[in-house]
Amino acid sequence: MNNSFLLKLLSSATAIGSLAAALTVFASSANAASLTFDANQFTGNTSKVSITLDDTAAGAGKIQFTVGFAADSPTIGDFRGIFFNISDNSLLSGLRITGPHVTTYVTGNGNISSVGNANLNGDGNSHSFDVGVEIGRNGLQGGKDDIQFTTFTLSHTSQNLDLSLFAQQNFGFRITSVGTGNNREGSSKLIGTSPDLPPVVVQPPASPSPAPAPAPAPS
Repeated sequence: MNNSFLLKLLSSATAIGSLAAALTVFASSANAASLTFDANQFTGNTSKVSITLDDTAAGAGKIQFTVGFAADSPTIGDFRGIFFNISDNSLLSGLRITGPHVTTYVTGNGNISSVGNANLNGDGNSHSFDVGVEIGRNGLQGGKDDIQFTTFTLSHTSQNLDLSLFAQQNFGFRITSVGTGNNREGSSKLIGTSPDLPPVVVQPPASPSPAPAPAPAPS
């Protein structure tokens, strides 16, 4: 094998490896699809919440939040407040939140611990966040405002959002009317941290086959 062919082959292999690495990094943020994790109470009645963030369900550039009680939660309750952080605080002023149970929302650079009539103060500390979303109203309203499951969509006025903005961030939840059956007199405040994005590996294109050896010259 002559030296020029060997150099070309090595150069092609290096380029393919670099392309594969770049595609892996891009895919891990652009095509992560969803993050699911739990939150546990830091004060109040024992409860457990499950949250899923999805960057495809609501359309490109938007994040859908789905919040409910984990299957192994010993209690249920009425969601009143959902709080979370975002890794890029320059986006806060352009965030928009819409959903069937959203009453109001507020944003602030790490200083939000209450929204409407819901707060996360307790246990000797104040847990503060970048965004607070009030869900529903005080009381069960005769069962009409007993919100045990909710979804809402987060968007931005000028930027596309993706899950990388919410990986390894803190989330908080305020729940009232916590309990079981007809015994719903408790309350709970919970906190949880989202996981990192799962890696998405993109297979590199197949290596090119070496050129066939030239036919021997006629003798």
